[in-house]
Amino acid sequence: MPASSLYSITQVQAAETASESILATASQAAKYGLADDIQDGAILHAWCWSFNTIKENMKDIAAAGFTTVQTSPANECKDTYSNMKLMGNDEINGTDGCWWWQYQPTDWKIGNYQLGSRDDFKAMCAEADNYGIKVIVDVIPNHTTPDLPKVSDNLYNAVGGKDNLYHANGFKEITQWGNRYECTTGQMGGLPDVNTENPDFQAYFLKYLNDLIACGADGFRYDTAKHIGVPSDPLDAKSTRNNFWPVVTGEESAKG
Repeated sequence: MPASSLYSITQVQAAETASESILATASQAAKYGLADDIQDGAILHAWCWSFNTIKENMKDIAAAGFTTVQTSPANECKDTYSNMKLMGNDEINGTDGCWWWQYQPTDWKIGNYQLGSRDDFKAMCAEADNYGIKVIVDVIPNHTTPDLPKVSDNLYNAVGGKDNLYHANGFKEITQWGNRYECTTGQMGGLPDVNTENPDFQAYFLKYLNDLIACGADGFRYDTAKHIGVPSDPLDAKSTRNNFWPVVTGEESAKG
């Protein structure tokens, strides 16, 4: 259940039941002894691997017996630096330009300077299909970068402006971790909490998920899932229902 853990994995169910592509993928998976379903096999967490690095190593990944590859977040993030840094101090921002910028979205569009472009992602997924490997993408709907001027104007406009992007409680730091209201509406570690119940945000985020699927993604890992309210959780002042999970899992229709 999403509220019980830091993350949740959702597998995309293919609309097609039989096609040459699906049969070819299954054949390749069988060649390497890989499981048919994500939950039945081993997942390689390709932490901070670029899309091109994953693609270039796909044969070895299959040979090692991994059914699935989990990528780091594909969303846009701050691009002040030209290369990803795993370590390195900055006098103003501490460790700047590091891997966790991927976990601080500036927009929900595919591609960032740390991992690669949308085309790189698509090519990686195509190569995964050649070996019968599934692809899971780490996704973060819960919050954005704290550097608000870096958040995309397209995102602000799509959700009705900055005030509508965040919870009423979204800039108040969580102090009581056993309090579900604070944990699902408050700011975690300085990261402003997105109003995931806003229908305009839900529609925008689903476009991102659908684009990932169109490019070849087979499932998602939801980061900080326990910080997004389930229907029984207390409501933020801006919300009428905690329906993010029913919407993204297809139990309820999204706006439009």
